[in-house]
Amino acid sequence: MYNLTFRRHFSAAHYVENYEGKCANLHGHTWVVEIVLSGETLVNGMLVDFGVAKELLDAILPDHTSLNDRYDFNPTAENLACYFYNNYHIPQNVTLESVTVWESESCSVTYSPMEKRNGAAPYQAYKDSVGGRTVGSSS
Repeated sequence: MYNLTFRRHFSAAHYVENYEGKCANLHGHTWVVEIVLSGETLVNGMLVDFGVAKELLDAILPDHTSLNDRYDFNPTAENLACYFYNNYHIPQNVTLESVTVWESESCSVTYSPMEKRNGAAPYQAYKDSVGGRTVGSSS
């Protein structure tokens, strides 16, 4: 089994909705998104071409925007990790293992669906704490 890991970054502002603290104010980050893909089949000695994998992630990353205006969910690192996981178009012959979103060099969250961890029921989009909005689907 091979695990392929790569990172991309984007700059965006957000605020945490229904939260009391400094993050309730509009502020920005240079976010880092890390993708882990796995598989067993190599084509031309590669699991996936890094360039292709990066292009697929770049297609869904926001840049220089307000995340609260772009998404209809509370754009916390947790919710963003889930959203990117469920909207990343997986290259053929590989499995998307996890998505990690970094707000800073020392703060990150990793999302992988429950069934990947312990054989539980298939993934169901969870309800965000703000207004019960569904996170994880672009539709």
